[in-house]
Amino acid sequence: MSENRDAFLRSVGSLFDRFHNGRLTGQDYTDVSAVDARIHPEHVDWWVTSKAIVEPDVIPFRWLDDPATVILDVGAHLGYTAATLRNLPTRNFVHSLEPVTLYNPMLARLAELDPKYSFSNVACSDKSETCSAYNLIVNGGLIGGTTTIDGATFHKSLSEYLTTRIGESWLPVCDSYDARLLRFTFETRPLDCIVSSWEHLGRRISGLKIDVEGHEHQTIAGAGKVLTEHKPLLMIETSDHPRMTASLEPLGYVPYERVDNKIRPMVTPYYNAYFVHRDQVYAYKALGLIA
Repeated sequence: MSENRDAFLRSVGSLFDRFHNGRLTGQDYTDVSAVDARIHPEHVDWWVTSKAIVEPDVIPFRWLDDPATVILDVGAHLGYTAATLRNLPTRNFVHSLEPVTLYNPMLARLAELDPKYSFSNVACSDKSETCSAYNLIVNGGLIGGTTTIDGATFHKSLSEYLTTRIGESWLPVCDSYDARLLRFTFETRPLDCIVSSWEHLGRRISGLKIDVEGHEHQTIAGAGKVLTEHKPLLMIETSDHPRMTASLEPLGYVPYERVDNKIRPMVTPYYNAYFVHRDQVYAYKALGLIA
């Protein structure tokens, strides 16, 4: 197994080095038609019928149950967070923002099964622009969770983490590994602009989950109006808790953490962190959300 691990690290590490050093060639890219994106809409049917809690870190959102409000899922990936939100259960509208159109069959199937679910192919940032993004492809298979604009996810710790998953169905044991990039373009817009003209206009945003592969700070920078006016409960994937806390403090937010199905003021930083607007603390205590 160590030989397989070393082969993987050599291939992926070399690709990441070429990316960061500006030495990529045409051979480093692959076409979308040659990629196995591992999209299986039937999984959505199973999530819905089995009431599966695929993403347990969002369980505290169950206390936000309100059919008049909407929960935003920024960075939907395959839609498992959105499906989990419905299965908690919550009666809120759920809207996902996901720029990678490869995942559309999954999100579209969820929309077919859930009349209170919708999605948009757009990325949140601090400005409106068209940009290029990249995803790691290994032996023709898409490696989920590696989408990046600037290579923020393309580092040694990612490649080492992926070696711990060798042997799973999506990353089988092989004698050699061919690492390439899938390059695609998408639109970015500030969340404040998206919300000002969207289909849920007039509904309060009660919850907001952000998982955008290292671009969380840009998302926050483009969401100041949403955060100060709607004051939603936040769940954000972050590896730099002090910086995220400093970014959100001027907007009225303080860090919390999940404890089973509730939250409490943060004691032990965890990659999926909660943030609570100070104006919502008493309301959340009354709901039973805060432990």
